[in-house]
Amino acid sequence: TTLDRVREKTGAFEPLKRGVFKFIHPAVVEACLRLLPDEERRNAHGRLAELLESSGAPPELSARHLVASRQHARAVPQLLAAVKRDFNVGLYQEAADHINEAEAAQREAGVADDMTEFLLLKCRVAVAQGQWAKCTDTAPYLLKSELLGPRDRADTLHSYSCALKGLAEFDAAEDKLRQAMSLYQDLVDSENQCRCQLTAGAIWFERGKLDRAAEIFGEVILTLGGGDSQVLASANMNLAVVATVRGRPSEAVEYF
Repeated sequence: TTLDRVREKTGAFEPLKRGVFKFIHPAVVEACLRLLPDEERRNAHGRLAELLESSGAPPELSARHLVASRQHARAVPQLLAAVKRDFNVGLYQEAADHINEAEAAQREAGVADDMTEFLLLKCRVAVAQGQWAKCTDTAPYLLKSELLGPRDRADTLHSYSCALKGLAEFDAAEDKLRQAMSLYQDLVDSENQCRCQLTAGAIWFERGKLDRAAEIFGEVILTLGGGDSQVLASANMNLAVVATVRGRPSEAVEYF
C-alpha cells in the first residue's frame, strides 16, 4: 500500500498491530493521510477522531479530524466545548479561534437547528475581546430565541450592555443593564447583580460622574462583604482608579 511504501523509505512510523500505527510526530500523521485516496483519508480521519475522543484528548483535536472526515455536525459540539474551556480560563483569543472553527463547521453542515449556545458563546467572547460591534450584531438575534433560559438571557443582556457601553451608547446600555439586573434579582443571584452594578458604575465613570461611580462601587463592596471574589476585587480596583483620577494616590493605595 501507499503507507507501506512510505514506511519502508522513511521509517516515519511503525505498525503496532493490524490497522494501528505509531508515528514519530503528529505532522507525519497529516502528511501520510494526505497520501491516501479521498475515501480512505476521510475514513482514517473519522477513526482518529473516535480514538482521540475516547482517550480524553482536547475536544478541538477530535473536532478537526471530524471536519476532515466531513462530519461537520459532529464537530460543532466539540469545538464549542473548547470555546467554553478556554473562555473560562481567560484564553479569549483561543476561544475566538474555536468560535470561528465552529462557525465554519456549522456552515458546512448546513446546521439550521438551535444555534443558541453558539450565539451565546460568540457574544461573550466578543465582549471579552472588546469587539463591541460583533456583540451588538449577535445579541439581538440571540434575545429573540425562545430557547434562551432566564440566566442565559440575563447574561446576554449584560454582555449587550457592556458592548453598548464600549460604543459609548450609554442610554441603551443602561436599558439593557436594568433588564439584566431584574432577571438576576428573580434568580436570586447577588454576585451577577453586583457584576451588573460594576458595569453601571463604569458607565457613570465614562460620563465623568466620579461621585456616582464611586458610590456604586462602594455599594458592591458592602453587598459582597469580606468575601473573596473577582467581582469584589474589580470593585476595589475601580475605586482605586476613581481615587487616582481625583488625584488622591494615598486613597487609591488602600483599595489595592
